Amino acid sequence: MPLAFEATLPEGVEFAGDWVSTSPEKGSGGIPIYRDTVLLRRPLKLISPSNELTVSGLLRYQACDEELCWPPGKLELTARLSLRSEVTR
Repeated sequence: MPLAFEATLPEGVEFAGDWVSTSPEKGSGGIPIYRDTVLLRRPLKLISPSNELTVSGLLRYQACDEELCWPPGKLELTARLSLRSEVTR
């Protein structure tokens, strides 16, 4: 099962581009494999945000080793974001 992430954005925030991730290795049979860590990024556009925002999502994955794959799993994630303006002098 390929790695997938579905994000839910708060009101006043929208996606401003596609997902960008680290490149997977090629496993046996050409199957993409991430080892140790994977970084997923996607730019956001703030339209009318509040100072406190919560982004949530569902990560779907399947962990495998050289001999077998475990059943697909999912992980619910939540991140609180705080916005602040900085003045450069």
